[in-house]
This record gives sequence, structure tokens and C-alpha cells, in this order.
Amino acid sequence: MAVSAPDIDDAYRFFLGRPPPTGKTVHFRSMQQLFQTIMGSAEFRGRSRSWKSTLPWPQRQIFVAPEARVLYCPIGKNGCSFLKAQMVRLYAPPEAAFILRDVHLLTDHVNTGLQLSDYSDAEAQAYVHAPDFMKFAVLRHPRDRLLSAWMDKFLLNRSDHGNQRHTGPVIAAVQGQARPDYFRSITFDQFVDYVAHAPADELDAHWRPQHLYLQGITYTHLFSFDDLNGVIDALEGWTGVTLPRRPVNATGSSKAGGVDVPGAYQLEPAILDTLPRVLKSCFFDERLNQLIDATFAQDIELLKMIGPSS
Repeated sequence: MAVSAPDIDDAYRFFLGRPPPTGKTVHFRSMQQLFQTIMGSAEFRGRSRSWKSTLPWPQRQIFVAPEARVLYCPIGKNGCSFLKAQMVRLYAPPEAAFILRDVHLLTDHVNTGLQLSDYSDAEAQAYVHAPDFMKFAVLRHPRDRLLSAWMDKFLLNRSDHGNQRHTGPVIAAVQGQARPDYFRSITFDQFVDYVAHAPADELDAHWRPQHLYLQGITYTHLFSFDDLNGVIDALEGWTGVTLPRRPVNATGSSKAGGVDVPGAYQLEPAILDTLPRVLKSCFFDERLNQLIDATFAQDIELLKMIGPSS
């Protein structure tokens, strides 16, 4: 379905602060194509250079809602699409509805006031050290997080060009070739072995150890991914704002049920494509469990601090 004229107008105003060119009709097949076209323009590139500060990771990607006195550390594969959307609702900018069309891309590339990198270093540090802010993050057991990342990016959506920016270096390294074969992709146990033996701070954000995300900020609240409703309860209690509760962007890796396929962790995605949903337990054996627990020992210790819900 072609993108509507009002959506095109909204996008130009959001990215460039002006309406689209008059007397020139351009048809876009999707919002993604529209976004890519605008962001690829010299006009956008010229503007965007001055929009973001040079804060280092992980602080540059921290979300903040100053009026609500909330600071949130998004951790890849830990419900961050859902929770970033809640931060948009708490911050409530005039463009909130538009930002929610693609909360990752739009907040990463435009100064929306939602990320610490949208502020001067002094302002960002004031939020980081504010004594009256709720500062929170959500943690997930490394086994579940790794399986979710692999299922999303190396199995179910491996042909997606956006995902291939994340998976390409991993697939190429595992396959031992310069050009990755995305259709063949890699098995879950190959993925875990790669993650376990790569330098932790060089891993992609979707499978980088979670404790690295928490550097530089003292968090007042840590939650378990298994209790997202508890996160919303705490945010509502802190802010007085009613928030939606339906998680988004689920891969199905945490759902119960499925068929028993022993050794599924060694099956290539093309084989798994032909099967019904496989039991989660089939993707793990004793070796993989021990390897994950050893690699992510600090994350597991943090989860123990949260309590039984983790």
C-alpha cells in the first residue's frame, strides 16, 4: 500500500522541518522507503550532524523523560521496543504519534529530546546524577535473550536488510567467508559459540552482556523481563500516567509449547523453516547451558539480585 500524502507531509516536517516539495509527486511503497529517502538526502545529512552529542555508549542511547523524572536504559532483546514507546508517552512530545511509527530509527537519528545524546554533556550528566529520578533497566536471563536474538535475526527475519547489518559480520565469521550466506545463516549453537569467544565489548548490542549497558549510572530500579507488567506498575506509580501493557516485537522464543526436536540447536535455519514451532528446551544442552552461564555470569548475578520473578 502506497504511503499517504499526510504521512509524507508529516515525515518531511519531522526530519527536515518543512513540507515536501511542491509540484513534484513522489510515490513511496512504505514508510521505511520514505524514511530512507529523506535520511539519504544532503539536506538531512547536513542538519543531522549537529543534532546529537558525542556521548559514549551506553549513555548516548539512554532514554529520558525529564518532566516525568524517569531515565531508562534500553537493552537489546529485553522488551526495549515496548519500553521505549512508554518513554515516548511519558515525555509526550508533539510528534509522539509519529515517533511511535519507528521508535528506534526516529529517536536514534533525530533530536527528539528523548535520548541523553539530544542534550549537552552538562545537561545529560545532570539527568544521570539527578537524585530524584527513577532510573531503571530490564534484565533477561542470557539463555532466553540469546535464543530470542538468534530466532529474530538469524532465523525468522534473516532476509531483512536491517537485520543483516547486525548479523552479517557474525555469519561471515562463522561461515569463514567474506560474503555471508544469509539464507543458510548459522545454527543456534554456532551463534552461542561465536558470542562466547568474541570480545564482549565488541559484540552487537542485541547480544552484548547486559551489565555493560549499566556502566556509568546508578540505577534505582532493576526489573526482570518476565515481569513487564511490574515495570508498568512502577512507572504508573511514579508518574501517575496510565500506560498500555501489551508487549510488542515478540519472536515467540519465550512461548510455551511446540514440537520435540532433539538437537534443534544444531539444525540450520533452512531445516527449521520446514518444521512447526520447536520446544524452547530443544535449543539447549548441558554444554550450551554451561557455556552461556560462564560467559554471562555477571548478568546472572544481577538477575539474582532482582528476586524470584527472574
